[in-house]
Amino acid sequence: DRQPEEKAAEAVKAVQRGWKAFKIKIGRDPKMDIESVKVVREAVGDGIELGFDVNGRYDLPTAIRTLKRMERYEPSHIEEPIPAQDFKGHADLRRHTSIPIEFHLNGQLRLADIMELVDLRAMDLLHLNPMQNGGLLHCNEICAIAQAAGIPVTGQSSAAELGPGNAELLHWIASNPAFTGTNDSSTHLLEPPSGDIIKKEFRTTNGCLQVPEGPGLGV
Repeated sequence: DRQPEEKAAEAVKAVQRGWKAFKIKIGRDPKMDIESVKVVREAVGDGIELGFDVNGRYDLPTAIRTLKRMERYEPSHIEEPIPAQDFKGHADLRRHTSIPIEFHLNGQLRLADIMELVDLRAMDLLHLNPMQNGGLLHCNEICAIAQAAGIPVTGQSSAAELGPGNAELLHWIASNPAFTGTNDSSTHLLEPPSGDIIKKEFRTTNGCLQVPEGPGLGV
């Protein structure tokens, strides 16, 4: 895991390339995590959307204490602050913090799970990856439930997709009205050329990836 100053330097580099939203991994140590949130926010300023991913490494008391101290730096959201299987814990945490909680489960999500999360009011955003959560058709059903409940959906990147996989995600997100939050990307554009297998790199406009317009997936 990178030190807070290294994370800040990478974020500044991305801002200079036109990006306006970032998600940064934390979860190793609460004190260092708070420092990372502080240092990155100070480096990029208030106009940048900053999310953080804990990967479920906090227990509930630690999450409550740590997120309360992070609130002053106005994170856009915290992904998986506690283990994803703890639905009631997410609901308890959400009542103790003003930071939006983004729910993500690395595994099969049943429709009944989404209904339970909605009933518990356990999430502010739902983070989906079709490769992890049951495929595109199943995830579209999940999206319909979330949309009906007024919960924004965001697309999750495994940080390993090559161009064709990214194109699929872009087409899916652009065609589904449930996606109203900021989505992850794994295009690794900070140090071009990206080394991807596609011939033409993805284009960005105003900090957003454009959906490819060629035949098929467009790549």
